[in-house]
Amino acid sequence: MGGAPTFSIAGAYFPAWMLCLSLGIVSALLGRLVFVALGIDSIIPLKFAVYVSVGLLAGLAAWLWYFQQ
Repeated sequence: MGGAPTFSIAGAYFPAWMLCLSLGIVSALLGRLVFVALGIDSIIPLKFAVYVSVGLLAGLAAWLWYFQQ
């Protein structure tokens, strides 16, 4: 058994979940920009839930893709 998965970024070790969380946040922001550009942002009834879901899906997909065994 090893320790927690970490990434070395600029000589410092960060937990892998922080990277996936960051990717999820960026994905949610990019999703909002795409929805605004397509004009569907104004018709989404539960915007917060939709953008949280987009970020969560992206973060979990990144985790599964990187740590597949």
